[in-house]
Amino acid sequence: MSFQSKNMIQVSKRLDASNVGEFKTESLSSLKNEKKGIIINFSETTFLDSAGLGALVSILKMAAQSDNKKIALASLSKQVRQIFELTKLYRLFDIFDTVEEAQAFLEK
Repeated sequence: MSFQSKNMIQVSKRLDASNVGEFKTESLSSLKNEKKGIIINFSETTFLDSAGLGALVSILKMAAQSDNKKIALASLSKQVRQIFELTKLYRLFDIFDTVEEAQAFLEK
């Protein structure tokens, strides 16, 4: 389960096959309503599986097709950061240590 506020999606403890559909729906809805893009906040997330990664790549593609909107990933836990490094997906995403840094990136 995740929740959204303004231009940010807060991901729950797990982003996996059990909740990826809801996450994707919320993220795409938020992306549609924001002019510049969205922040996906992983500060509470300790587990991310291939379904979660697939959803993130799908959202990134939709953002690129939507007037080049941006996706900023923020506050990745050590476990989630390792997954991005192992899969080399850190090369595709803009990843920030804090939500504030991600917000500044979106506002550029």
